[in-house]
Amino acid sequence: MYLRSILSTLLLGSLLVPLGLGTIQGSRADDALSNVLADWNERQKLMNTVHYVVSGHGLYPKTRLDRMPAALGVHRPSADHAFPISLELSVDFENRVLSKIKTYDKPHQGKYVTTKEKRIFDGQEATTRQYANTVEADALIVQPGSYVVTLGGFLEPSDYPMLFACGVVPTSYANIDLRSLRREYRTGDFRLYGTASHAGRTCLVLRTPPRNDQSGLYHEFWIDTSRKSAVVKWVVTTRGQTSALAEIEHKEVNGVWLPDAWKVNTYFIGMPDEHELSLTQQFQCMRVEWNVPFDKSRLDLGQVPGMTVVDAKTSSLYKVGTDGKARIPFIADQPLPERSVWKDEWHVIVIITAVALVLLGVMLYRACKRRAARATG
Repeated sequence: MYLRSILSTLLLGSLLVPLGLGTIQGSRADDALSNVLADWNERQKLMNTVHYVVSGHGLYPKTRLDRMPAALGVHRPSADHAFPISLELSVDFENRVLSKIKTYDKPHQGKYVTTKEKRIFDGQEATTRQYANTVEADALIVQPGSYVVTLGGFLEPSDYPMLFACGVVPTSYANIDLRSLRREYRTGDFRLYGTASHAGRTCLVLRTPPRNDQSGLYHEFWIDTSRKSAVVKWVVTTRGQTSALAEIEHKEVNGVWLPDAWKVNTYFIGMPDEHELSLTQQFQCMRVEWNVPFDKSRLDLGQVPGMTVVDAKTSSLYKVGTDGKARIPFIADQPLPERSVWKDEWHVIVIITAVALVLLGVMLYRACKRRAARATG
């Protein structure tokens, strides 16, 4: 373990030269890091609620579907697939509730399908509704609150720049808990690796210590200190390869630096030689509000009596009750049974058997008739 730590340090240090990083040493480095974390902690106190309205577009490379097995009959596109995106994100930090509505295209069964979904976290449970204009069922996919729900399972890398502006950033070991979005950052969570130039401005480069596991995951943040420690570049490295890369432009609104436009690339990492671009998304902030009352109607999934509810943890199936709220299990607290041909398709079997008996009867009648004809002849 000690050797692995030394090798990780040497590897990270070897990257300083190709990145063109300057160096900060001693107390200056400690002060610079402390100032950034103080800015992030102050941002958390500044914003109690935030609401973003965003538009943009995405691009799947034409190779995106090449990893699907040929046996599925996947259509191999001859060009990249571009699509529009609309997005609304609302967060109430004090009451720990979130709402996200997104319309986009996603791969499904070998093709791209326009999808609208709404995700909410009500302080206890994360739920997702896939709307009926997609190939998915009109259902609520439930992740029960009996285990820790992390932001990584709720939001996507392309959503993170909106939270950076609120002083909320991920670390290698501490995923952001939806139940406690605010946390005080300490110097041990990050390491200052030097300075670099971005868009003509000098930035501090921070990294989280790499995880001591197979992924070796770590985050890298490029910080523009002239803009209240705004994150202008974010890189996630997994198994030595870039898994996400974001570049963020900011604008000042009433003395607060907020993301105005951002581009996020996500990458597929497979076998040692497999590393390719999986998706590019570009966004433009159309409207942002903060410290306004959180609209509780955003937590309404629009569920109606009879709607299907799928419990993603137990694979149990429910229906929404007549009151529009209660979840009525098909089989109480039990996973869905496997389908049985003999039980569920008995009527088909009866029909097939009847047809076979009729055909057999016709064949016997004809055979008897031919035998009688030969006997009289």
